[in-house]
Amino acid sequence: MEIRLLGPGAPDRLSALPTILAVEHPVRLSREQLILRLWPGADSESARNRLRVGLSRLRSEGLLDETPAGVRLDPARVRVDLVEALAALTLAASEPDVNTERRMLVELLPTLELSVLPDLEADWVLDRRSEWSLAAADAVSRLLDLCAETRDSEAAVRAAEAGLAHFPQDPAFWRARLVALGRLGRSAEAARLFQDARRRMRREGADFDPDLLDLAPSMAAGGDWDPQPEFTRGEAGLLLRTLQRMLEAEPDEAAALLAGRAFRREM
Repeated sequence: MEIRLLGPGAPDRLSALPTILAVEHPVRLSREQLILRLWPGADSESARNRLRVGLSRLRSEGLLDETPAGVRLDPARVRVDLVEALAALTLAASEPDVNTERRMLVELLPTLELSVLPDLEADWVLDRRSEWSLAAADAVSRLLDLCAETRDSEAAVRAAEAGLAHFPQDPAFWRARLVALGRLGRSAEAARLFQDARRRMRREGADFDPDLLDLAPSMAAGGDWDPQPEFTRGEAGLLLRTLQRMLEAEPDEAAALLAGRAFRREM
């Protein structure tokens, strides 16, 4: 049996008891913990009777794993998409080859943008949702770093949007989205998305941080947009002196370096 906790419509019409067990899967919960989550403030005897009925139903379906320490859904019979997604993130993080890691994270993007039980607002849901959002955001940030190294702007746009699905006002994800769209020649689209988001924020009495607001004129200008690093006067002078010495000492190597795409991108 597969239980879906991620995305709209989850958890596939399950009753509250298996949903709670799925959210905590594969951790065991005591009967007291289940009662507090299912029927807080209810008559204790009535709550225990209702819990016995619910557990009996799961037991008859062969889905329950019980010990004196507590109960859980049987890991041999039940799969939970959230647990599998977290395991996939752990596997990607342990991958030594960065290209393989990037590919694995790109494949996970449709899952990374989803929220845990978005239609429920119980405390036990909110805690798990927050944990998943943080894990997804960490994975997105890692993918954005890998996309920056490989200049994969298409994947960077998708990654930034996945991050914004969890943290809609995050400046790092917004900057990554705008930069990637600009590099793809979609500056007008970037400017429109940014301004629409800013209008929504300002209606709520908030705004983006000043550094992000500085991107707006560049986005509105249209065309490819690729921000260049800024150097202090001292750093710029040191760079120029270094290049001059290289040209004097090794002109052929210096010319090859200056003509290289990687050098132009960084400097």
